[in-house]
Amino acid sequence: LFSATLCFVLLSCPLLSPSDVTFDPETAHPYLIVSEDGKEVRGTDIRQRVTDNPKRFDRSPCVMAREGFTSGRHYWEVEVGGKTEWTLGVARESINRKGGITLSPDDGLWTVWLRNENEYAALIGRPLHLPLRVKPQTVGVFLDYDEGQVSFYNGQPDHQSVCYYETTSQTNMNSYLALYTSIVKRGLKYTTL
Repeated sequence: LFSATLCFVLLSCPLLSPSDVTFDPETAHPYLIVSEDGKEVRGTDIRQRVTDNPKRFDRSPCVMAREGFTSGRHYWEVEVGGKTEWTLGVARESINRKGGITLSPDDGLWTVWLRNENEYAALIGRPLHLPLRVKPQTVGVFLDYDEGQVSFYNGQPDHQSVCYYETTSQTNMNSYLALYTSIVKRGLKYTTL
């Protein structure tokens, strides 16, 4: 069904204007608040009164983008500066949103994360350490749907590639952002640029 290859390469940032990606409040976990314009999501200690629907995450504090892609090349950036933990990436639209989530390309999630302030990893069913020299303030995400490639970039001016996935997928892909409990309690927010 899905195959994935992960390798590390240094690529120049794709010469694309950033896609306008916004967060979908209908998918947001009840402890997340999406701004009116859909450009920011922040964690809260107070469970929001939201309707349960099939699109909403119920156990993992995650949110999907409103936009989905079925072809073409897309690039967007997520502001992560000052955060001590985060997970972001690209997901199949059909990923399971009820119950636990396995962060793996085999389960439709192509992601990277930060833990413990300086531990970066690509998630391939287990964390695969990413040796970053510069802590990113912004992470760029590049999806080439037609070629089956997802890559992550340090949003600094040199646009050093953080990691690169190749995959074969025949389904709609969405931007994905997860905020974990330690971040939710601190009330930090994430912004798409």
